[in-house]
Amino acid sequence: MPRLRLGHTKSRGGCLRCKQRRVKCDENRPCGACLRHGIECSLVTDTPGPGPNEQYAPQTPLPSTTATPSQPSLSPLPLSPDPNISTLTLSDSPGALPSDPFPYFAKYILPQPPHTTLTASIPDLELLHHYTTSTYLTLAPSATSGHKLWQITIPQLSFSHVFLLHQILAISAFHLAYLVPSKRQQYSLCASHHQSIAIQGVRAALASISADNCHAIFPTSSLLFVGALAASMTCPDEVDSPKQTPTFDDLIDTFLLVKGIRSVLNSSVATLASGPLAGFFQPPPAHTSDTPQPHSPILGRLAAQMQSLAAKLPLPSPSPLTQEQIGIIQAEIAHFIETTAFAAAAVPESPQNQVMVSWPIFMTDGFLEMVRERNEAAMAVMAYYCVVMHAAAEDYWFVGGWAESVVREIEAGMDEEGRWREDSAWALGWVRGLVVLG
Repeated sequence: MPRLRLGHTKSRGGCLRCKQRRVKCDENRPCGACLRHGIECSLVTDTPGPGPNEQYAPQTPLPSTTATPSQPSLSPLPLSPDPNISTLTLSDSPGALPSDPFPYFAKYILPQPPHTTLTASIPDLELLHHYTTSTYLTLAPSATSGHKLWQITIPQLSFSHVFLLHQILAISAFHLAYLVPSKRQQYSLCASHHQSIAIQGVRAALASISADNCHAIFPTSSLLFVGALAASMTCPDEVDSPKQTPTFDDLIDTFLLVKGIRSVLNSSVATLASGPLAGFFQPPPAHTSDTPQPHSPILGRLAAQMQSLAAKLPLPSPSPLTQEQIGIIQAEIAHFIETTAFAAAAVPESPQNQVMVSWPIFMTDGFLEMVRERNEAAMAVMAYYCVVMHAAAEDYWFVGGWAESVVREIEAGMDEEGRWREDSAWALGWVRGLVVLG
């Protein structure tokens, strides 16, 4: 039986690649041929005039969430278009084709508003998938109940508190920026976008902490600490480019961010301890005679050095410090030692990680002000905190390079012959690899 030759309308609206190859272009954006070959389509990059299939191709994506004053939209900072990602549009629906090879699907197809697309959501879905399959493991390196909280409970909370969802997506993007150097700038921009929206949302929530929102504010503030550290790990979009160097001022800004955690704990710790995140507030397990006591060589030596530093206070008169400043330093050292002791009992596998996060939360405003003023006594205490950061970098991808960079500034800001340089010599040398544990 002879084949019937169907007429067709000749078009010159095909993409440049199809024209060069002298093949028929379906004129979709991107066209099917470019999608199959995984190459950039000129119909997307050059945005030519409308083609014959434009009546089926949506142009305006719907936002992924509805924006409200307290919950900004989840519209992402677009990543570069990926030719390998297909767009789900009305043109993909069999019911929308002129000739339907599967008519029995028609009754399952609901009426759709024009210009419906999921393309705008795909970058966010990628980030959420990466967080729940990979990033959450890096937030609690040891296999504890914290894994379940970070992977399941906290994402569930984020669907009711969009500022938490934005911060989850930000941390996932920062993690991808760390893992994929060739796309570091791309993911870092996306992370900064989401983190900026998260900060706006949590700042408004902190003004009215309640039994409802405290469970979302607490993990958001914790992830802001991670995000602030991770942000300084970004670099331009070249594989071999050096990473940005974190500064002492960057660390101070990070401490200011975690004050939100202190606000929540001061007002809502009982509510948090009995809520969905109760696992974070369980007391350390009791030790019996059959249970070996936890031991952390680095924290043990650190505590001994801090006690030695505290024993040298108050200073002989005349002193460059006021009595108030001496009291602030003594209290902060005592708090530091107490934090290391609690962490060694609570998380014996990696107590330095607990100290790195916990100590700044309850840092006094007076001590933070002395740090901002580059007071040498406060800088000496900060040198010992850098020891903790240096040890934590073995477990946390977002901490690498911080201790070394901050220690250089501490050394540069101290009198070479001064007593505080001498009192912090062990910490400075440890971070720089000049002394060993002993």
